[in-house]
Amino acid sequence: MRKLFWFLSSLLVIAAILFLLTIFMNPSLTEKAKEWSAALPFVNKTADIETDYVVLEEQITHLKVEKEEREVKIQELQQSLQQYKEKNEELLIVQEKLENEIAVLQRDQQNTKKKFQEIVMTFEQMSAKSVAPILLKMDDAEALRILTSLKAERVAAILEKMPPEDGAKYTTLMTK
Repeated sequence: MRKLFWFLSSLLVIAAILFLLTIFMNPSLTEKAKEWSAALPFVNKTADIETDYVVLEEQITHLKVEKEEREVKIQELQQSLQQYKEKNEELLIVQEKLENEIAVLQRDQQNTKKKFQEIVMTFEQMSAKSVAPILLKMDDAEALRILTSLKAERVAAILEKMPPEDGAKYTTLMTK
């Protein structure tokens, strides 16, 4: 058994030496060895794996940058949304105030109409001789407003008690 071991060991050493001498003496054998090794499935795959790894690393880096950009955009949009919400709340408060003011103005207008109607009723009950001098002392717009609110017979009686120039003036104003 020992002899066989020594014999095989010697044979392997001699084969290795011959192989090395052949490679140094004949460079085409080196090329053929590279071709044979390239045909083996596990030898060339390491280069492909390294290339794939580099490509994947670049993709990961690109995706991280894209993620950060999108996070910044999301933050900007959230800030914009918050600003719009605040502005909307402010506008709702202003709208509520304006609605309250409108309600107050409408009440005032109704009160004013009521008071005006009371004044017109008072002028309806007074004599034409008493109403004419009062209207002449009033502002033309107010006097005209009262005259146009009275019944036609009443207006005729009041204009009759006024000086002709003033009667003509109010008649002209009422026709416009």
